[in-house]
Amino acid sequence: DLVLQLHLRPTGREEVVRPRLGLYLADEPPERMPVVIMLENKNLDIARGESAYVATDRFRLPVDVEALTIYPHAHYVGRAVRSWAELPGGGRRELIRIDEWDFDWQDQYRYREPVPLPAGSEVVMEWTFDNSAGNPRNPYDPPRRIAFGPESSDEMAELSIQVLPVNPGDRPRLVADLMQFYRGAGALRV
Repeated sequence: DLVLQLHLRPTGREEVVRPRLGLYLADEPPERMPVVIMLENKNLDIARGESAYVATDRFRLPVDVEALTIYPHAHYVGRAVRSWAELPGGGRRELIRIDEWDFDWQDQYRYREPVPLPAGSEVVMEWTFDNSAGNPRNPYDPPRRIAFGPESSDEMAELSIQVLPVNPGDRPRLVADLMQFYRGAGALRV
C-alpha cells in the first residue's frame, strides 16, 4: 500500500488536485541506507505578544555520517530557523539558516554535496517564533496563545536531517541511539 499525504490550503474556490508520483527503480539494492534524524520540540507554549520565543533540540552523532537533506517545519508564527553541527574538536558547521521564515518554504532541501559530520558532533535545531501583532503572518488578530499541535493554526518546531552513515555497518548503532534519544528525552520533547 502507498499512502500519499497532501498539505493543502483553501483558496476560496473549488480546485482540482492531481498529485503525481514518480518511482525510480534500480537494478541493484543500495549499498548504504540513509537514516532520518528528527529534531523537534513539542513543549511550545507561545504567549500572545511574544516576539522572540525560542525552541531547541539537539542530538549527538555516535558515528560518522554525511548529511544529504534537511527539512525544516513550522507554521505561521515561525520567524527563523537555524541548524548547525557543533563539531567534536570545536568549531561549527552551518546546516541551514532561514532568517525570514515563510510557511510556504516547508520543503526538503538537498545539499549540493553531502556534508560530512564526524562522530561526536551535535546537530542542533533552533526555531524562533513571533506571536506578536507585528508579525504579518500571524493568523490571529489580535494574537492569542499558541501551543504545539497538528493544525496550521497551532505551531510546530521540527527539523529532519537525512544522513548516510559513512560505514554501512554503523547504521544499526545510529538507529539504536536515535531510538533511545526519542524514548529518553521524555519531558523535554513530548
